[in-house]
Amino acid sequence: MFEYGALAALSTQLEIYRWGDHYQQMREIHRANAEADLFNQQMIAAYNGVVQKFNNLLSDVERYDEEMKSLLFERDRKITELERELAEVRASKAESDQKVQNYARERIRRIMSGKE
Repeated sequence: MFEYGALAALSTQLEIYRWGDHYQQMREIHRANAEADLFNQQMIAAYNGVVQKFNNLLSDVERYDEEMKSLLFERDRKITELERELAEVRASKAESDQKVQNYARERIRRIMSGKE
Protein backbone atom coordinates (compact mmCIF):
# COMPACT_ATOMS: atom_id res chain seq x y z
CA MET A 1 0.00 0.00 0.00
CA PHE A 2 0.81 3.58 -0.20
CA GLU A 3 2.58 5.38 2.46
CA TYR A 4 0.98 8.74 2.81
CA GLY A 5 3.99 10.17 4.60
CA ALA A 6 6.30 9.32 1.66
CA LEU A 7 3.68 10.60 -0.75
CA ALA A 8 3.39 13.84 1.21
CA ALA A 9 7.20 14.21 1.26
CA LEU A 10 7.33 13.59 -2.50
CA SER A 11 4.54 16.10 -3.05
CA THR A 12 6.35 18.66 -0.91
CA GLN A 13 9.61 18.03 -2.81
CA LEU A 14 7.84 18.47 -6.16
CA GLU A 15 6.28 21.71 -4.94
CA ILE A 16 9.71 22.93 -3.84
CA TYR A 17 11.05 22.08 -7.31
CA ARG A 18 8.13 23.92 -8.94
CA TRP A 19 8.73 26.98 -6.80
CA GLY A 20 12.46 26.74 -7.59
CA ASP A 21 11.66 26.60 -11.31
CA HIS A 22 9.23 29.49 -10.88
CA TYR A 23 11.85 31.62 -9.10
CA GLN A 24 14.45 30.66 -11.73
CA GLN A 25 12.06 31.77 -14.49
CA MET A 26 11.35 35.00 -12.61
CA ARG A 27 15.12 35.66 -12.27
CA GLU A 28 15.58 35.04 -16.01
CA ILE A 29 12.66 37.31 -16.83
CA HIS A 30 14.03 39.95 -14.47
CA ARG A 31 17.50 39.64 -16.08
CA ALA A 32 15.95 39.88 -19.56
CA ASN A 33 13.93 42.92 -18.48
CA ALA A 34 17.05 44.51 -17.01
CA GLU A 35 18.91 43.90 -20.28
CA ALA A 36 15.96 45.31 -22.25
CA ASP A 37 15.86 48.35 -19.96
CA LEU A 38 19.58 48.90 -20.46
CA PHE A 39 19.17 48.55 -24.22
CA ASN A 40 16.24 51.00 -24.14
CA GLN A 41 18.27 53.49 -22.11
CA GLN A 42 21.14 53.18 -24.60
CA MET A 43 18.75 53.69 -27.51
CA ILE A 44 17.20 56.72 -25.81
CA ALA A 45 20.66 58.16 -25.15
CA ALA A 46 21.67 57.53 -28.78
CA TYR A 47 18.42 59.11 -30.01
CA ASN A 48 18.92 62.13 -27.76
CA GLY A 49 22.48 62.44 -29.10
CA VAL A 50 21.20 62.40 -32.67
CA VAL A 51 18.53 64.98 -31.83
CA GLN A 52 21.16 67.19 -30.18
CA LYS A 53 23.44 66.91 -33.22
CA PHE A 54 20.51 67.71 -35.51
CA ASN A 55 19.61 70.76 -33.42
CA ASN A 56 23.24 71.91 -33.49
CA LEU A 57 23.34 71.42 -37.25
CA LEU A 58 20.08 73.29 -37.67
CA SER A 59 21.45 76.13 -35.55
CA ASP A 60 24.63 76.20 -37.65
CA VAL A 61 22.57 76.29 -40.86
CA GLU A 62 20.42 79.14 -39.54
CA ARG A 63 23.53 81.08 -38.47
CA TYR A 64 25.14 80.41 -41.87
CA ASP A 65 21.94 81.55 -43.60
CA GLU A 66 21.98 84.80 -41.65
CA GLU A 67 25.67 85.33 -42.46
CA MET A 68 25.00 84.72 -46.15
CA LYS A 69 22.05 87.13 -46.13
CA SER A 70 24.25 89.72 -44.47
CA LEU A 71 27.07 89.15 -46.96
CA LEU A 72 24.68 89.29 -49.91
CA PHE A 73 23.11 92.48 -48.58
CA GLU A 74 26.57 94.01 -48.15
CA ARG A 75 27.58 92.86 -51.65
CA ASP A 76 24.42 94.36 -53.17
CA ARG A 77 25.01 97.60 -51.28
CA LYS A 78 28.61 97.74 -52.53
CA ILE A 79 27.52 97.01 -56.12
CA THR A 80 24.96 99.82 -55.92
CA GLU A 81 27.61 102.16 -54.54
CA LEU A 82 30.08 101.17 -57.27
CA GLU A 83 27.44 101.62 -59.97
CA ARG A 84 26.73 105.11 -58.64
CA GLU A 85 30.45 105.92 -58.59
CA LEU A 86 30.80 104.54 -62.13
CA ALA A 87 27.95 106.76 -63.30
CA GLU A 88 29.67 109.76 -61.67
CA VAL A 89 33.00 108.86 -63.33
CA ARG A 90 31.32 108.43 -66.71
CA ALA A 91 29.57 111.79 -66.32
CA SER A 92 32.85 113.40 -65.27
CA LYS A 93 34.63 111.74 -68.22
CA ALA A 94 31.96 112.92 -70.64
CA GLU A 95 32.30 116.45 -69.24
CA SER A 96 36.10 116.22 -69.48
CA ASP A 97 35.90 114.86 -73.02
CA GLN A 98 33.59 117.72 -73.95
CA LYS A 99 36.04 120.26 -72.47
CA VAL A 100 38.96 118.64 -74.35
CA GLN A 101 36.98 118.68 -77.60
CA ASN A 102 35.99 122.30 -77.07
CA TYR A 103 39.60 123.21 -76.28
CA ALA A 104 40.84 121.30 -79.34
CA ARG A 105 38.28 123.06 -81.60
CA GLU A 106 39.21 126.46 -80.23
CA ARG A 107 42.90 125.72 -80.63
CA ILE A 108 42.37 124.49 -84.18
CA ARG A 109 40.33 127.64 -84.96
CA ARG A 110 43.03 129.87 -83.52
CA ILE A 111 45.74 128.03 -85.43
CA MET A 112 43.69 128.14 -88.65
CA SER A 113 42.86 131.80 -88.18
CA GLY A 114 46.51 132.60 -87.63
CA LYS A 115 46.11 133.89 -84.14
CA GLU A 116 48.61 131.35 -82.86
